[in-house]
Amino acid sequence: MKRFIICILCLFAVISIRAQQVFGPYPMQYNQTIPNGYSKIVVFSTPSYSGGGIYLTESGSTTYLYGSVTYMSIWYYLIPSGIYTVSNILSGYKATVNAQQVSLGSSVNFTSGGYIEFQPLQLKTSTN
Repeated sequence: MKRFIICILCLFAVISIRAQQVFGPYPMQYNQTIPNGYSKIVVFSTPSYSGGGIYLTESGSTTYLYGSVTYMSIWYYLIPSGIYTVSNILSGYKATVNAQQVSLGSSVNFTSGGYIEFQPLQLKTSTN
């Protein structure tokens, strides 16, 4: 029984160390200290405050960042620095990360900061 409890405790410790903590969103007026090894990622909302979101994966851990659907046009997150892979973009949106339009599988590098902007996709309408 002791071995079982020790194994569970070790597994919990490994999972806790492996988990990457994301802080935010914070309003731009909030001057949060940036922890060592983290990047400040500024997220711009759509002009209509309709949201948008992106899933970024790094070393098996997925981070979800999203745009505001309220009165804030811009806010920021603090995420661990690293090279992330775009694993999903919310349906109906396109995303620009660090001045580059991204798609599924794109790599993005956050070393000390960056920005993400969402734009709604223009739906094609047929005229008959």
